Amino acid sequence: MFGRLLFSPEGRERTERRDLYGLGVLQIRVRPGGWREKGRLRRSGKRLAQGGVRRVLVPEYFDQWPLLERWDLRPVDPVPFLRFHATQIVLAALNRQEIAPERAAVALRGKRVDRDMARCAQLLCPLVRQVAVSAPQGGEELSLWLRREYGLPVQPDGAEVSLAVYFDGEGAGEKDLLLWGPEPRLGEVTPQAAALAPEDRENLGLLTALWETGKIGKYQLEFT
Repeated sequence: MFGRLLFSPEGRERTERRDLYGLGVLQIRVRPGGWREKGRLRRSGKRLAQGGVRRVLVPEYFDQWPLLERWDLRPVDPVPFLRFHATQIVLAALNRQEIAPERAAVALRGKRVDRDMARCAQLLCPLVRQVAVSAPQGGEELSLWLRREYGLPVQPDGAEVSLAVYFDGEGAGEKDLLLWGPEPRLGEVTPQAAALAPEDRENLGLLTALWETGKIGKYQLEFT
């Protein structure tokens, strides 16, 4: 079960079951500030855990995870959501850089080819000028298959690329997209669902939870 922790001046640390865009959550409100805030968060974490919660949606910039981790609570990991939508993120990043996809060379980099990298490469090939796959495990095989299927868009990786996307591994530069690890980097690309309330439409944890549970189809996703 998902939990949701909200900061509220009237928070009383009581759990309540709520329907959040079709997603059932166990919600708790906590009064922020003051020297007792950490104690209130500890008690709230315990109550969420006792209610069967394992992953928690939290306010933006929440930095008190050690207080919740003692109850085996953790954040919603957005990486699977971001990797599944890697193609849309790449196209949005190119658009932000004012690079037409048909003129772009995109490098997909990682230690090995997995389902997400292969899907991204396959979807990009008809849209961009060139795709470079750089992965010691499976990269050559994927490149050969893409050449057979799409002709010439696949090239060896190199410095002359419009955008590089890292699915894992080291070496990412400041301008590269990073779709793995505890702090993914999307450049300035923002996933959003405009149909949600203003305070929720760019909440990556919530978008991920709705996607995981098959609820996101009701709300049009955009990557801008």
